[in-house]
Amino acid sequence: MSVALVGDQTAFTRPARSFAYRWFTDPATRELHAEAEREHHGRAQVANLRAVVAWRPGDPRAAQLVQALRTESEEFRALWEQHDVAVRHCSRKRIVHPVVGTVDVESEVLVTARQDQRLP
Repeated sequence: MSVALVGDQTAFTRPARSFAYRWFTDPATRELHAEAEREHHGRAQVANLRAVVAWRPGDPRAAQLVQALRTESEEFRALWEQHDVAVRHCSRKRIVHPVVGTVDVESEVLVTARQDQRLP
């Protein structure tokens, strides 16, 4: 069902494997979300990534992701400097599907037992 709604996300490789990376580096990623919600989603991505970095200090993958985003996205860099921290557990999203139109969904973040992987 996810593939039908947002496309196959399994073909991406590092660092594009991260939704946060694609949000700030690939404009097509944002096209799936209602324009009025994009600023909120960008802020939420950064605040959540900052929480991950705090939760896993010394994790080289998290540090590399932050460094890549700071290098490649002026918007990310500006939001990162605001130091907002938040852990997302659930959220409402308005997906703009090219065939069926706007679809409102509620999503819950799934976390592994070690809390080292999250699936929004």
